[in-house]
Amino acid sequence: MIVHAAICDDEAAFRSQLKSLLEKHSLSQGYECVIHEYASGEDLLTNLDPRTQLLFLDVGMPGITGIETARKINEMPQNVTTIFVTSMVQYAIEGYDVHAFAFLTKPIRYSRFSEVVCSALERLSQTGSRRILVKQGQDTFIVPTADIYYVESFAHRMNVSLKERSFMTTSSMKDFEKDLDGCGFFRTHRCYLVNCRHVTSVHDQRVVLDNGADIPLSKQRRQDFMKTLDRLIGTWS
Repeated sequence: MIVHAAICDDEAAFRSQLKSLLEKHSLSQGYECVIHEYASGEDLLTNLDPRTQLLFLDVGMPGITGIETARKINEMPQNVTTIFVTSMVQYAIEGYDVHAFAFLTKPIRYSRFSEVVCSALERLSQTGSRRILVKQGQDTFIVPTADIYYVESFAHRMNVSLKERSFMTTSSMKDFEKDLDGCGFFRTHRCYLVNCRHVTSVHDQRVVLDNGADIPLSKQRRQDFMKTLDRLIGTWS
């Protein structure tokens, strides 16, 4: 699983500390983390990577505060899980006003950090809020994983089927399996990667999705698919 995270704090030393904690956590939990750093609220709002899923946001920054920054981020199309980092506990109530997921108090203990990040990742996996980049020709599109019905391989190209449209790309099935790891997708057939959230029925050798698509299900993969589907259904709210 790839997680895109952002750290916004005016103190470079503290950004470095948070980055080290996040790298330690990703190694221990077995996921890949892409981390972007920002030195101010203005910097974050101007340059926020659209794939960002987790945001560690300092409350008491000069200029635009963390609370004001969070309000502006809530107006953006990105679905970002914000974790406030502060030494000022009195801001907690105001922070939850802007839908903060959690608070981390400076100095940060790794045990508390790990607990909060694990909960945030669990929330991300349940809401399907991840985004991936899909290239079509010279264009690159940012696609919410929840909008993908399935990925199909044929004639050395990949068809990415979405709710509103489809993309044709030269990326490989292995690339998509890596990008969509942890997002509830399953390889039902050597040519198909299916979003389990859209499955409405399973038959002997086919899977039907809620857009009416009829997807092949190989005999060799059926048992593992049913186990995966059962496990995922138990985690969805």
